[in-house]
Amino acid sequence: MLFSENNIMIRSLSRNGDAAWKPLAVASALSALPALFVSPAFGQSAPEKALAPVVVTATRFASEPGQVPIGASVITAEEIREAGINNVNEAIRKLGGVYGRQSFNGTQDFSIDLRGFGTNSDQNLVVLVDGVRLSENELSTALMSSVPIETVERIEIVRGGSSVLYGEGATGGVVQIITKLAAAQGTHGTLVGELGSFAHRELRGSAAKGQGGFSLDANVGVQQADNFRDNSASKQKNFSGGAQWASNEGRIAARVALPTPRHSRRGRRPAPAQPPPSRR
Repeated sequence: MLFSENNIMIRSLSRNGDAAWKPLAVASALSALPALFVSPAFGQSAPEKALAPVVVTATRFASEPGQVPIGASVITAEEIREAGINNVNEAIRKLGGVYGRQSFNGTQDFSIDLRGFGTNSDQNLVVLVDGVRLSENELSTALMSSVPIETVERIEIVRGGSSVLYGEGATGGVVQIITKLAAAQGTHGTLVGELGSFAHRELRGSAAKGQGGFSLDANVGVQQADNFRDNSASKQKNFSGGAQWASNEGRIAARVALPTPRHSRRGRRPAPAQPPPSRR
């Protein structure tokens, strides 16, 4: 049996050996079957895909978290908003899985510990805000609560020695806080109030105005709490203002932060010790 592509005919041999040409309608139907299963893919658009997070702190070059040679994690602004977190220090501990020790003065700035340095963790950690070192004082915890949470675009946490790239104090790792680019066009703002146990009260407000590639923003916050320890009440006022110009090539920005933490000793005080009775 022989198929002919041009005429779609079949040549068959009869019983007496003579060749006979017979049209085969079924062959033409079979040849049209592949056209029925061709999907109209040319008229459909590809589904949108979310871009993977990019880490720049680990190597100072844009790279995916899974490609960097050391442990790195990224906390996005969307994750912070969904978790209801109100300060950077809390985001690093709860979303980044970093161990922190509570401050004895009652503030929100826990002592962040990378790689298990214990009480010396503050001297082995570098905190950066847009590439500018925030942890300048080696004898105190960096005031990450002075960075308004509304201005944070993402937080990059790099675990492991990074002194070659970031200098002294980066033995345990680096925390890079990256703020948002120029604000959206127009004027907008937020106002957030919180109440909690131990007389916790907090009020934060922010306003921003954007026009073209230029934007201005201002953030102010007041936080006060008695805390659960005796004589550990705290009150902190924060102000942060900035101006920036952004384009496809990069951005130029200037920011001023004025944190004013204050600690008081009010609260229940232990009774003074009684002098021992005199012996005669």
